[in-house]
Formats: sequence, structure tokens, C-alpha cells
Amino acid sequence: GFNRFEAGQRLAVQVLKDLVAAHRKGTPKSLDPVLTEAFRAVLKDAALDRALAARALALPELEYLAGLYPDGEVDPDALHCAHSW
Repeated sequence: GFNRFEAGQRLAVQVLKDLVAAHRKGTPKSLDPVLTEAFRAVLKDAALDRALAARALALPELEYLAGLYPDGEVDPDALHCAHSW
């Protein structure tokens, strides 16, 4: 279960970073279908513990995402837009 959660979080981070980059460039970007399919798989898995499923569907926190950018390169507006997508 933990490995599945961790893989989902890594995928979500990458998708969110792509959305941040697109926002900073002013380029429209749609949500990555791989993330959508991963969320769908979690929702369809009846054998998966419901508490784990709930955590797996939660996006990484904004504070965590901001920490992934070196000082001075954090764009709070872009992070918020990507996280709210």
C-alpha cells in the first residue's frame, strides 16, 4: 500500500510541476491523463483500504511543493493554480 501511495505522490508532484511550468509560460495545459487514470484505478479498487485510498487521492501540500523549488524560484500564484486545477 505504501509503495502505491508513494508512486502516486511522485506522479502528482511531476504533473503539478508541469502545470506550474505551463502557467509560468502562459501556455494552456490540460491535466495529464496518466494522473486521471491513476486516480480512477484507486477509486475502482474495492480491495484497497478506504483510508489509504483517501490519502492516495490527496494532492501533495502546497508547502511541500514550494519546498521543491530553489529559493527565489517559487511562484505562489502558479503553485496555487496548479494545485487548484
